[in-house]
Amino acid sequence: MHAALSHMASLGVLQRLVPEFGALLHRVPAEIVHEYTIGEHSLLVLRNLEEMRAQKETLYSGIWSSIRDPAALYLAALMHDVGKLAPDGQHLEAGAETAESVARRLGFAESSITAIGFLVANHHIMYETARRCDVTSGHTVSEFAQKVGDVHLLRMLFLLSVADALSVGQAAWADMQRRFLEELYFVAEADLMGPKQPEDGSERAERYRRRLTRELSLANLPDALVHEHCEVMPPSYVLNTPPERIAEHIEAVISVRKGKPVVRLHEDIRDHVTDLTVCTYDKGPGLLSRIAGVLFALDITVHSAAVFTRVADDAIAIDTLSIDYLRGRLPYFKRKEVETELIRVLTGKSSVKELLKSRGKIVQPVPVRSIQLLGRHSESHSVIEVKAEDVDGLLYHITRTISRLGWNILSARITTLGHQAIDSFAVVDPARGRLRSTAASILKQALEERKS
Repeated sequence: MHAALSHMASLGVLQRLVPEFGALLHRVPAEIVHEYTIGEHSLLVLRNLEEMRAQKETLYSGIWSSIRDPAALYLAALMHDVGKLAPDGQHLEAGAETAESVARRLGFAESSITAIGFLVANHHIMYETARRCDVTSGHTVSEFAQKVGDVHLLRMLFLLSVADALSVGQAAWADMQRRFLEELYFVAEADLMGPKQPEDGSERAERYRRRLTRELSLANLPDALVHEHCEVMPPSYVLNTPPERIAEHIEAVISVRKGKPVVRLHEDIRDHVTDLTVCTYDKGPGLLSRIAGVLFALDITVHSAAVFTRVADDAIAIDTLSIDYLRGRLPYFKRKEVETELIRVLTGKSSVKELLKSRGKIVQPVPVRSIQLLGRHSESHSVIEVKAEDVDGLLYHITRTISRLGWNILSARITTLGHQAIDSFAVVDPARGRLRSTAASILKQALEERKS
């Protein structure tokens, strides 16, 4: 499909058949992340879709095999950015109308035309939700799943979103977006295919807790500790953490109670990233900031973070971060540095300030481009988005400032587009839950102040 359409475009045939697409071949997009014209990018999306379909025994080929209308997905991919030709900036709505018109002219069935219009109008929604929101939040997942409404549309939207992300030309950025999209896909699919009777996240979590307790009790872990861990962790953790990783966390809790914080690194064989897990006592706001400070000192890049604290008397935190070094998995010497320095900071043998000084690292306030308190993604916490120049130490500076304001960070999504960082944080105010409407301006002022 991609080779044929590309050849047709080189001969001018595709432009004659679909003149709406022909205008895209020489239009350069405004977004700095793209390296191709809109038309070239769209053809790359098609190529990625074909490659995903041809893979053997992968997530993508498995989903492809369930697609009922491949032609509709291909046309949606070809036309997904056609609305960028619209002069009023409403490119999603305009693109959907144009794509539907083209599909109707080409003889597509009405059901296919509806699907194409939906995919073009909503091709950003999955990426934006996965990048901005805490996908472990049941509210977020249900809201997204409701917008999609159908598991078959979800599968098409997922494949289109991944193919789109992989077509921007920045491999490291695209890999993390694909990872975020996969996380959202699995929980959204479960929501759409789950029981239709009323059941909230806590009820589903309780059923899953009972099953986990039975499974993990067979892993040579004390029954009482397995039951306790499943009871004191939030529903989002129980529902979205693999059982084998939960077993590792329980073992880490045992170690922490013996006075030994745990730092573990796992390689993701599909991506150029390493998963870092830190388990230690949570002594209030600032743990993620200290972790980010150590990683900044060691020149480690952070892409995402999920933060959980057991709701128990000993308040043990389990933080998981996706990291890389020079856009690749951590080599052995960096793994040892991360383990050693994190343990030293967590046990009080060193401090982030001392480590930064020894490494010649200086944290400077960064003028932020914008800070936005996003919509009601959860009843229990807020999501705040920070756009700023991507400079060394930015994540440490932001998380340190948030902790100084007394807010707890539940999760973070770190995205870099060119030289701009777009970082989203799920944040809770311990005193009142969701942040006040003035939180964005308070954080902006605090970030731009000079503090040591």
